[in-house]
Amino acid sequence: VHDLMIEVSATLRPVEKNASYFVFADSRVTIKDEDGRILSTFSKQAKGVSGYPELAKAKAERSVAKVLAAELASALVERIN
Repeated sequence: VHDLMIEVSATLRPVEKNASYFVFADSRVTIKDEDGRILSTFSKQAKGVSGYPELAKAKAERSVAKVLAAELASALVERIN
Protein backbone atom coordinates (compact mmCIF):
# COMPACT_ATOMS: atom_id res chain seq x y z
CA VAL A 1 0.00 0.00 0.00
CA HIS A 2 1.37 3.38 -1.01
CA ASP A 3 -0.17 6.31 0.79
CA LEU A 4 0.12 9.84 -0.48
CA MET A 5 -0.46 12.99 1.50
CA ILE A 6 -1.73 16.02 -0.39
CA GLU A 7 -1.34 19.42 1.26
CA VAL A 8 -3.24 22.37 -0.18
CA SER A 9 -2.98 25.99 0.91
CA ALA A 10 -4.54 29.09 -0.58
CA THR A 11 -4.66 32.79 0.16
CA LEU A 12 -7.19 35.23 -1.21
CA ARG A 13 -6.23 38.85 -1.90
CA PRO A 14 -9.17 41.19 -2.54
CA VAL A 15 -8.58 44.42 -4.48
CA GLU A 16 -11.14 47.10 -5.31
CA LYS A 17 -10.56 49.34 -8.32
CA ASN A 18 -13.00 51.62 -10.13
CA ALA A 19 -16.08 49.99 -8.54
CA SER A 20 -14.90 46.53 -9.60
CA TYR A 21 -13.76 43.86 -7.19
CA PHE A 22 -10.86 41.57 -7.99
CA VAL A 23 -9.90 38.61 -5.86
CA PHE A 24 -6.58 36.90 -6.51
CA ALA A 25 -6.21 33.34 -5.24
CA ASP A 26 -2.64 32.16 -4.70
CA SER A 27 -2.40 28.44 -4.04
CA ARG A 28 0.20 25.76 -3.44
CA VAL A 29 -0.10 21.98 -3.55
CA THR A 30 2.48 19.55 -2.20
CA ILE A 31 2.29 15.79 -2.70
CA LYS A 32 4.28 13.70 -0.21
CA ASP A 33 4.87 9.98 0.14
CA GLU A 34 4.21 7.97 3.30
CA ASP A 35 7.68 8.90 4.63
CA GLY A 36 7.03 12.63 4.18
CA ARG A 37 9.27 13.01 1.13
CA ILE A 38 8.06 15.60 -1.36
CA LEU A 39 7.15 13.97 -4.66
CA SER A 40 5.70 17.00 -6.38
CA THR A 41 4.86 20.60 -5.61
CA PHE A 42 3.29 23.36 -7.64
CA SER A 43 1.79 26.81 -7.25
CA LYS A 44 -1.05 28.34 -9.23
CA GLN A 45 -2.86 31.65 -9.29
CA ALA A 46 -6.40 32.47 -10.38
CA LYS A 47 -8.64 35.50 -10.13
CA GLY A 48 -12.27 36.45 -9.92
CA VAL A 49 -13.77 39.75 -11.03
CA SER A 50 -17.22 41.20 -10.34
CA GLY A 51 -19.06 44.32 -9.33
CA TYR A 52 -19.87 42.48 -6.09
CA PRO A 53 -17.10 41.50 -3.66
CA GLU A 54 -18.62 38.15 -2.62
CA LEU A 55 -19.18 37.13 -6.25
CA ALA A 56 -15.58 38.01 -7.12
CA LYS A 57 -14.44 35.84 -4.20
CA ALA A 58 -16.63 32.92 -5.29
CA LYS A 59 -15.34 33.20 -8.87
CA ALA A 60 -11.73 33.18 -7.68
CA GLU A 61 -12.37 30.14 -5.48
CA ARG A 62 -14.03 28.22 -8.31
CA SER A 63 -11.31 29.19 -10.74
CA VAL A 64 -8.42 28.15 -8.50
CA ALA A 65 -10.19 24.89 -7.60
CA LYS A 66 -10.56 24.04 -11.29
CA VAL A 67 -6.90 24.82 -12.03
CA LEU A 68 -5.69 22.85 -9.00
CA ALA A 69 -7.85 19.84 -9.85
CA ALA A 70 -6.42 19.66 -13.37
CA GLU A 71 -2.83 20.12 -12.19
CA LEU A 72 -3.24 17.60 -9.38
CA ALA A 73 -4.73 15.00 -11.74
CA SER A 74 -1.81 15.52 -14.11
CA ALA A 75 0.76 15.21 -11.31
CA LEU A 76 -0.83 12.01 -9.99
CA VAL A 77 -0.97 10.40 -13.43
CA GLU A 78 2.68 11.35 -13.97
CA ARG A 79 3.61 9.68 -10.67
CA ILE A 80 1.67 6.51 -11.54
CA ASN A 81 3.36 6.15 -14.93
